[in-house]
Amino acid sequence: MKPPLSEEQIPRPMETGSQAREYRLIQSQLRRKGLGLTLPKQLEVQYCNGHDRMAAAAFGNTISWALGLFLAIGLMVLLFVDYADLGIWPFSYPIFLVFILAAWLVSHSSYIRDHYQPTVTLLAGLCVFFAVIHPSLVGQEIRTFMHQGTVFVVLLVYLGVNLRFKYALLAGTISGLLAYPLAISLALSIDWRMNAASFFGGSLLGALLRYRDERRDRKLFLQARMLELDNERIQQLADELERLSLLDGLTGLANRRYFDRMFEKAWRGGMRELYPLSLVMIDVDFFKRYNDHYGHQQGDTCLKEIARSISFVTARPHDLAARYGGEEFVLLFPRTDNLAARHLTTRILEKIRALELPHGRSDCAEMVTVSAGIATVVPSPELDMNALLKAADRALYRAKSQGRDCWASADGLL
Repeated sequence: MKPPLSEEQIPRPMETGSQAREYRLIQSQLRRKGLGLTLPKQLEVQYCNGHDRMAAAAFGNTISWALGLFLAIGLMVLLFVDYADLGIWPFSYPIFLVFILAAWLVSHSSYIRDHYQPTVTLLAGLCVFFAVIHPSLVGQEIRTFMHQGTVFVVLLVYLGVNLRFKYALLAGTISGLLAYPLAISLALSIDWRMNAASFFGGSLLGALLRYRDERRDRKLFLQARMLELDNERIQQLADELERLSLLDGLTGLANRRYFDRMFEKAWRGGMRELYPLSLVMIDVDFFKRYNDHYGHQQGDTCLKEIARSISFVTARPHDLAARYGGEEFVLLFPRTDNLAARHLTTRILEKIRALELPHGRSDCAEMVTVSAGIATVVPSPELDMNALLKAADRALYRAKSQGRDCWASADGLL
């Protein structure tokens, strides 16, 4: 069961204007046709932040796959190519291991969580750049293996490292295209047919798949965000129902049910921390006569005014004012000794007199007044919390027997 709420913590419905606008915006985006991958700024920021967090978390697994791919291609070369035909391959191929090691180091830094896309784009772009130029550096006997490796590298960049489409395009295609001017300027041998099948074919396939996946991911993000907004709204409605269930419908003060919960909580707190707990029972003097003479509608207005006056005095965070039933109210003052409770009760009586609500049927005044009973105790396991209620009630009875429009304290009644 949820712990009791303090009076200030009774949930209130949140402002839902911005949520409603966001909900309509998501609906319009889900209905949108076209090939674009951008969302309105508010949604775009949410999507990018969420996407990059998940990508950064999964980056370590991707490095493991890249290392496995590196080892697999290297093993195939060693198995199927004579050592005499390797040329500079034993010296050029480990450069990919340098890229993998750099990615592993970056994956363990906090920097990547905030700058995932540009950081991984730079590393992946350098790897693709070298993967495109590498087949031109090695001998003809192993060049086919290197072109196959280029395909794997390009597809890994597009599909394995969770770059958003524009970054994947930059790392997986643009960076590779920049390798050709360098190869031409160095007069390296370029097999354009193999490059068409490896780099260009891999880039086209990777770009199409990355585009398709990102469109799907963005749609799933919008649907998930819409579900979140639905759940938030449901929670707000549930909170509002809970709030209403804890308030008295007429006066707006806490109701008897909420008072019982808070009284028990305050009693446990008093036992634990050994602070005094004061309780004040208040009853409107001759209220039945007031209702009979002025009518029930005016009686309700009278109770509302009294409740408003009481709420001004019980404004501290731990104080609680509740309608106990009919014309009776109860005030809970944790961490308040009897002297302070008497002072607060006196202020309440003065405020209610200051309302100057006419009462032609009262035997104690020409205006509406109240009587109050005060009881204070330091809670302990030897005492029953209901004894404090009974003591305050007996003190209230004593105040009435003394002429009403006053308070009495339950000294010695506990």
